[in-house]
Amino acid sequence: MLKIATIVVTYNRKEKLIRCLQHIQDQNLSTDIIVIDNMSTDGTQEVLKSLIQNHKIIYKRLEKNIGGAGGFSEGIKYAYNLGYEYFWVMDDDCMPKQDALSKLMAVNNRKLNYGFLASKVLWKDGNICTMNIPRKTPFKKVIDFDSKLVTISMASFVSLLIPRKIVKDVGLPIKDFFYLDR
Repeated sequence: MLKIATIVVTYNRKEKLIRCLQHIQDQNLSTDIIVIDNMSTDGTQEVLKSLIQNHKIIYKRLEKNIGGAGGFSEGIKYAYNLGYEYFWVMDDDCMPKQDALSKLMAVNNRKLNYGFLASKVLWKDGNICTMNIPRKTPFKKVIDFDSKLVTISMASFVSLLIPRKIVKDVGLPIKDFFYLDR
């Protein structure tokens, strides 16, 4: 069985995080969940206490807020060191559909040569989320959202699947990307 770690980075959005975790737990493909807490001050750790104690999630609280990219870098490094084969990453406000992970893994199982796979990201109203549109090149956004598979070169950390081999070959996400010192 494949070892897939779902890595969720959070900061002071415990209500959204709880909803996100429920969506992950409802996936039709099993995954372990790692929550990287960027030193939330809103009671996130207390809200997650039963999930931590019941081993439903692995919880890692950082000593300071290092931003989203820093959290993903830490989370992927942590999961990599635990031996996971795939890293499914997302922010705490991502609400993946029940088949999101299985669709990504179905593409993976086609044995294509890829660096990462990204889901189509929809807004609350069901339309394309304009701030999460992948790019074909640094200057050209994806405009074809009807095809099953579109080649891209850039995507956000919202339902992004990364194989272990890529982390080994390329390294971790750049921690300083969008980092704000708080």
